[in-house]
Amino acid sequence: MEPMNNGYLKDQQYLYLFNVVAVKVIEHVYNIWEKLEHIEKVPESEGIIVFSTGLTNPFTELPDAAKYFKTWWYKDDPTHLSFFCNCILGGMADLRDYTIDIYGDQLFVVRRGNKTD
Repeated sequence: MEPMNNGYLKDQQYLYLFNVVAVKVIEHVYNIWEKLEHIEKVPESEGIIVFSTGLTNPFTELPDAAKYFKTWWYKDDPTHLSFFCNCILGGMADLRDYTIDIYGDQLFVVRRGNKTD
């Protein structure tokens, strides 16, 4: 049972007050947009939100990406509800006026309202 969605943590709104650094969290939650609304209010206007999760970047754009996804151990955890890659994070940035910096295949940093077009 996933404690963030089904168990003892699901109704604890105060949890979102300290999720400015979310290590292996975002892949476990339903309604990511709703959770981001809570999380993005925490840092000051110049603040950042740091997320770590397994990103699908190493294989997403390969011609045989489906084959790599089938063998990717991270997807086999039944509590992992969402997966992210550069393309998905770029879409999130566009939809929410975020700047998202991606570091390797496990970490991304969100800054809100800082986009420069």
